[in-house]
Amino acid sequence: MNYRFRKACLAIVFSAGAIGSPVLAEEQKSNYVTVGTGMSFTENSDISTTIDSQDYNGTAEFTNSFTGDIGVGRDFGSMRGEFTYGYTSTTSDSVTVSSDTVTATAPLAIDYQIHSIQVGVYKDFPSSWKWKPYAGGSVGFAQINFDDTTTTIDGVDYSFGDQQDNALIYQLKLGISWATSESSDLFVEAGYQGYGSSPWSYNCPAGSTCSDIYADSFGGVIAKAGFRIRYGN
Repeated sequence: MNYRFRKACLAIVFSAGAIGSPVLAEEQKSNYVTVGTGMSFTENSDISTTIDSQDYNGTAEFTNSFTGDIGVGRDFGSMRGEFTYGYTSTTSDSVTVSSDTVTATAPLAIDYQIHSIQVGVYKDFPSSWKWKPYAGGSVGFAQINFDDTTTTIDGVDYSFGDQQDNALIYQLKLGISWATSESSDLFVEAGYQGYGSSPWSYNCPAGSTCSDIYADSFGGVIAKAGFRIRYGN
């Protein structure tokens, strides 16, 4: 996803808050705890690097993975605000790189642990039933950790040490809540979770000069189910 799309995500989050603000004082309010778990279907990430003054471009492929979050929120009636901690665990499956003269694909099993803190705004749409649709988004920062691994490309070993990087994270979601009681909801939701770009460092083979691998922004579809427990007013 490019920078222009990320700006659009931020605009949706803040415009949702602006639309709902005039009616907050007239609607019932409550606090709540939210917990959700599900799956992330991560897209390929575009990558690039330079080895011995030769530019290489390619893609890193990822497996489907677990994602979940826990947090607190404030329900203003038709609008909600949330502050959440999220965790996603995913594994890269392979990497393909190419230059003007060569293309190579190799396994690259890097286990990623992604921890994030996000602030979100959501709009609940009126309904005469116990279920209520909603839409919104969140934005925050992610800490991306991955473990040491080695891969072989075109007969040459490349080693990636344990690494940590910080990146932008954002979500756009659509969902449905089901009121199981006056103080609790169940929900299902789906949307897109994206990450900003980040560099990967690796040990260059002896006698060669290498730059970091630059991973472009990436993300994927997420699907989750969970519950909210309300308290206070």
